[in-house]
Amino acid sequence: MSLSETDALGELAECTDITYSTPPETVEQVTSESFEQIRSLGPYESAYPNGAEVASSGPIRDAHATIFSSGPETITHSTADETTRYVAPAGTLRALIDYRIELPDRVETENETTTWALESTEVDAVRFGVDSEIRERSQSSTPTFRYSLAGKGRRTLWVEARMLATVEKTSTRKTANQTVTETSRTEYQVTVHDSVDVQIYRPSYNVAIAKTPAETGLLAVTASQPYAAYRSAADTDESVRNVWRFYTVGSGSWQTITRTSEAGRETAALQTRPVVVHAYPARTQPSPAPLSRAVRVQADRSTWATEDAPALPSRIAVDVIDASYRRPETLVTDHSHPLEDVLSIRGLVAGTTTTVDVSDKQRTSELRPTTLETTVLSKNETAVVLSVALRDNTTGDRIRPTRRTDAGGVLQSGGRTYAIDSDGTTRILVPARGISTVSYRPKAWDGTGTTYLPSTERVAFHPLTSLGGWVTLGVDALRASIPFVVVFIAGRRLGQLFYGEEGRW
Repeated sequence: MSLSETDALGELAECTDITYSTPPETVEQVTSESFEQIRSLGPYESAYPNGAEVASSGPIRDAHATIFSSGPETITHSTADETTRYVAPAGTLRALIDYRIELPDRVETENETTTWALESTEVDAVRFGVDSEIRERSQSSTPTFRYSLAGKGRRTLWVEARMLATVEKTSTRKTANQTVTETSRTEYQVTVHDSVDVQIYRPSYNVAIAKTPAETGLLAVTASQPYAAYRSAADTDESVRNVWRFYTVGSGSWQTITRTSEAGRETAALQTRPVVVHAYPARTQPSPAPLSRAVRVQADRSTWATEDAPALPSRIAVDVIDASYRRPETLVTDHSHPLEDVLSIRGLVAGTTTTVDVSDKQRTSELRPTTLETTVLSKNETAVVLSVALRDNTTGDRIRPTRRTDAGGVLQSGGRTYAIDSDGTTRILVPARGISTVSYRPKAWDGTGTTYLPSTERVAFHPLTSLGGWVTLGVDALRASIPFVVVFIAGRRLGQLFYGEEGRW
């Protein structure tokens, strides 16, 4: 790839007003090629970024070991106070090791001259490690270490470098009879280090399916870590996207570079710097993409963790939500097309797509339709007490909530929510007039046991089905006729006034 192509990719990667639905794969390439342009300047010059910690000892000046990049990685902004740096289990760490030598100036007196000369200098040892374990050694000033991280949890990636310098000191003294020259050698060393705390991105997925006889039904995805999206491996056009979107920006620790020498120092903006992927919540809850009726998020069946929206730096030009959002712990979606047995789940870190064979490794449950049966227990002029029974359409049996089924859930009517009793019935109160709707809303589904479809039943009560209704109807009719009777009598009185008792209109 040419330098212009690299620059173009770098500029595109740092456009923070461009966002992505999945972590872009080109970031690692851009970062790698940017690192190839970073070089040590030689023994008498040092270059370090604004995020470096420099150290000096004797003639060794401005020494540092600074991590350039580690990854693939993604930094998630979950809340205003929480960010997590996720790294892929296998990745690369790059670092810049640099320092410079500055010798004392020549010293001359009337009888003595002292000079210093650099005999040798080198980066003696560069070590890369994870936590307390040393993984690899190098002597390069721009080392690249490949790593593999086992297990889960947090790790500390670190790099340490030791610089050596041997300086020869020569002193020449003149006396009346002779000139005496003395030579000595002194070894100096400086050890510097840098580290980054990371979270291993190795999500485990528990995927379950509840199918109807037509192979449609529910899909439940439970993940140990956040993910970007999932889709059927057989259908590349339809997916369910999580709340996250992604942007890329240059590392804040590599915004400027300072070059130092015996002549002084200068600081300039760094054009070739590592690019980092960031994830932020862009919607209040997951949604299908593209939007269609074929896939629907079942919010009531899913389980959620509610988080406050994060505040991104002002220089980041993306639309982050300004309200709380719901992060799924178990996401349940309803699919009106036949469900495939293979699911492809895209992770938050580039290159971490996982394929899950549901038929082979996971659970498949049965999704059954339900029916609501209503019975009038009592009624008066204003209200009716109903007994509502929840039944399994497949077996005809009454569904009794147990730990082995998800028939728990609730009934809803008239804006009120009713719990389902242990015998599968519920008493609810509805108005004695008009049409009332009773709905069954299943509980959140954890992917185990038989699960059920929601159902709705309408009940209607006519006011003339009771004596009280007829009496009420008569009273209402009488009240409604009063204005007409008043108008009729008034008209008669006016006619008599103008035409007399025998007058006509």
